[in-house]
Amino acid sequence: KNAWTDDAEFDFAHFGEVSQKAQRLMDDMIDLEIEKIDKILSKIETDPESTSVKQPEINLWNTVRAQAVNGRRTGLGITGIGDALAMLGITYGSKASIRMTESIYRELAVNSYVSSMIMAQERGAFAVHDPSREEDHPFLDRIFNAIDEAGGLNSITSREHNAKFGRRNIANTTTAPAGSV
Repeated sequence: KNAWTDDAEFDFAHFGEVSQKAQRLMDDMIDLEIEKIDKILSKIETDPESTSVKQPEINLWNTVRAQAVNGRRTGLGITGIGDALAMLGITYGSKASIRMTESIYRELAVNSYVSSMIMAQERGAFAVHDPSREEDHPFLDRIFNAIDEAGGLNSITSREHNAKFGRRNIANTTTAPAGSV
């Protein structure tokens, strides 16, 4: 809000809403990916080559498909963080920029996990979800604590929600190397 002015501020509430919608879109992309993999596998099956010739490719695509189904990994990230800092009047690389960047990424992560947990309730958890394997997990503990600090999910804690419904995605966010971007 009010970019390039002394009153510039980052709208964390709006960013959180957009992050939740973006995570939902990323999950929808997994379904499209699985659909395309199924078409590739169908095409390979009708190819005239012998099964022994086709088998390595069939194995590869079945492995890719299994990974997509089992974990439903997404890669929600941020582009333009330097521009956002500049619009806020914060010098890139300063201590203030590091604090703001951490706050922005925290909001992204928390809201992507909120979205993933809501989708798990609606659509089901990722196939290999097992909350007992996530006990005392430092990253998830920070995420769940942050979700609860921000108001939680309905009337239960995020850990209770995760135990009951799971999450839709095993991993949600990523930061790609973008040196020249």
